[in-house]
This record gives sequence, structure tokens and C-alpha cells, in this order.
Amino acid sequence: MSANAIVDKLSKIKKETLYIMLIVFAAAPLFYDIKKTPLPVKTSDATQQMYIALNEIKMGSTVIIESDWTISSRGESAGQLEAVLRILKTRDAKFVLYSGGDPQAPLVAANVITRVNL
Repeated sequence: MSANAIVDKLSKIKKETLYIMLIVFAAAPLFYDIKKTPLPVKTSDATQQMYIALNEIKMGSTVIIESDWTISSRGESAGQLEAVLRILKTRDAKFVLYSGGDPQAPLVAANVITRVNL
């Protein structure tokens, strides 16, 4: 079967049928219980060691954090910084934030700090 024949068949599907298929496929995850099938999440050794090291910090200590990420890498880096700050908050630790790579970096990190403190 040629590609043109497939395109011709697909183009003849009624608009209403396509909308019904879209609704069914978009709504199906709402009825699927994800708790019954947990996602296969495996943390790396480096992640576990970082978590252990953060939890071994003495109560009330001061920690120096370097943060040079900007808005362009917010998706990856904001969550990591937020997690570190939340752990430090449970340890009642003070922190010093420094950055030298980009003029935006301190403001972007300050937004994460504000979110953690709310």
C-alpha cells in the first residue's frame, strides 16, 4: 500500500469520529489508577550520597551554594535547588548563595528561595 493511499484513507475519516477518538484517548488516563502500577524510578548512587550528606549537616550550620543557572535551564535546575533548600530548611541551616556566570542567575535563584519560604 502506497503512502498516498494511506493518506487518502485517513483524510476520508469524518471530523466527528476524530473528535470522539481524541476525547477517548485524552480522557483514558483519568480512569487509570497509577498507584497500582508505580513508575520504575531508580535513583543513582550520587543522588543518594548527596541526600545522605545533606541530612548529615549539623543543625544550624552554614552552607555555601553555587548557582549559575538561568531561566533557560529552569526546568532542570530550579527543582534541584528547591530540593536542596528544603532539606537545608529542615536542618535549620543557613546558606550563602553565590554566582558569577550570568547576571540573571542571582535573581532566578532568589525566586526559588522565595517559593521555598512561602
